[in-house]
Amino acid sequence: MYSERLRRDKAEEGLETLASTDALTGLGNMRAFSRVRQGVPRDATTMLIVDVDDFKVFNDTYGHDAGNRILSCIGQAL
Repeated sequence: MYSERLRRDKAEEGLETLASTDALTGLGNMRAFSRVRQGVPRDATTMLIVDVDDFKVFNDTYGHDAGNRILSCIGQAL
């Protein structure tokens, strides 16, 4: 009984991680941000949106795999 509950809790935790994490970068997504922001005054939170200029040109030149690695590195650096 205990091991089944533990297994179910781990599965739910894994699903929550999948639902709140960007698969490419591993960073929290909007769902994660919303959960963290609950109970925090609106003027005490910040969201950063980054636009990588002409990224389509990079993808077209070097391929999407290279582009994905660059986006992941940018996300980790930020």
